[in-house]
Amino acid sequence: MPAARARRRCAAALAALCVALAAAGPARAQPVDQATRATARKVAAEALTSFEKGEYAVALEKFELANQLVPAPTLALRAARCLEKLGRLVEASERYLEVTRMKLGATAPFQHRKAQVEALQERDKLAPRIPSLEVALEGPVGKGVTVSLDGKPVPGALIGQKQAIDPGKHVVEAARADTKVKREVELREGEESRVALELPPLPVPPKPPPPPSPLPTYGWIALGVGAGGLAIGLANGVAALAQQGSLEERCPDRNCPPEAHGDADLYDATRVITTVGLAVGAAFAATGVTLLVLAPAEGTRSGGRGGDDGRPPPPRAAAFVTWGGAGVRGIF
Repeated sequence: MPAARARRRCAAALAALCVALAAAGPARAQPVDQATRATARKVAAEALTSFEKGEYAVALEKFELANQLVPAPTLALRAARCLEKLGRLVEASERYLEVTRMKLGATAPFQHRKAQVEALQERDKLAPRIPSLEVALEGPVGKGVTVSLDGKPVPGALIGQKQAIDPGKHVVEAARADTKVKREVELREGEESRVALELPPLPVPPKPPPPPSPLPTYGWIALGVGAGGLAIGLANGVAALAQQGSLEERCPDRNCPPEAHGDADLYDATRVITTVGLAVGAAFAATGVTLLVLAPAEGTRSGGRGGDDGRPPPPRAAAFVTWGGAGVRGIF
């Protein structure tokens, strides 16, 4: 008996679909030719048979195809019922709504208007069964945080808002540049749930490297000035020695004749330049060496004792010149 009733229902539904398809066409911009209408009728019959067998995925595909060939509220209603049977409640609700909004002409068949009424009634019954999920973010968000639900991005406007979702298992994930947080949730029909994704503290940004020390630059400048001063002093010292030998022959007992007074003045000036050059050169050279010795090594500018790899800085040595003499100092 149940099988007989099922066959009768199927036959009645098929007859109604055939009548609806025979009258369908107002929703299309162009008239439907007889071959297309016959094909849609055949596909709809196959879809109805699959639906009665519980093959809802196959039935959905065929109802969708028939509705593309000959759009009709009856076919769209059947597709919505397939979605509901498959547990795709959100899509089914939207499809029911589309059926109610289909524009019908004044001569539309009774089956089309009935399909719209049934779509409205079935959508109202379906609404309480649709679960809702609220996704919330907790902790420091930072920049560039993205949230996904079952692999699909969730718009920022929906964060913290209840959104309709199909029953079953779902995966919620929040991704930040430095971390990912994932939660799984399973919803039953009509259930309301909230998932909070707690993000860990933001990583401490690395300290910027300190500016390079100016001591090496100043040290090399001082060495350059010192080298120039020493060169001038030595050159004038050599010239003064040569002038001294000539003046000793011409000026016995340091008494120079009038014609040698100019050479004596030049000798005195050369001695002054020699003394000043050597003194200034030695002072700047000593200052330059000191600055280079005191300059921090590359690996110690960050405050540590070694380089970036933890190793101590390499030994350094430099010469120095002072008024008391010269020597070498270094760091080992």
